[in-house]
Order: sequence, then structure tokens, then C-alpha cells
Amino acid sequence: SGQTINVDKREHIRVTPAIAGLPAAPATFFFGGSTMWGLGATDDTTIPAYYQALARETAVNYGESGWTAHQSLNEPTR
Repeated sequence: SGQTINVDKREHIRVTPAIAGLPAAPATFFFGGSTMWGLGATDDTTIPAYYQALARETAVNYGESGWTAHQSLNEPTR
């Protein structure tokens, strides 16, 4: 946790600040690399946070800092 970047201690994902009155479900999940995670952005200026504010639907940020599309291609299927 910091002044501008926070990670949920239980789920280990980037925090998207809640908007009062929005229900937890349904939610839209966001996946991707550093851009989606919000490298260099405050919690309330990530792509999921903007989506949440515009769509008025809860967003969950599963982006991963440092993850690239190439790594996704190399990841073995399970």
C-alpha cells in the first residue's frame, strides 16, 4: 500500500477504488500487462478505474505489471 498505488492484501491484485452505490456484482474483469495494471498511474486513473466510472459497473483489475503478450504465448496450456 502506498500513496498512489495499492494492492489488495488478500487477493494480491491492483486496487480499483470503489464507487459508492455500485454493487459488487456483476463485475467486469480486466486482464493484461503493465498498461492494464496501470504502471505509473494512481489507483483511480487505471483503465479499469476509468471504465468503472464511465460504465457505472464494478471493475476488477487482474492486470500484471511486467507481463507481456509474448509470455502469454509461451505459457503452457493446462
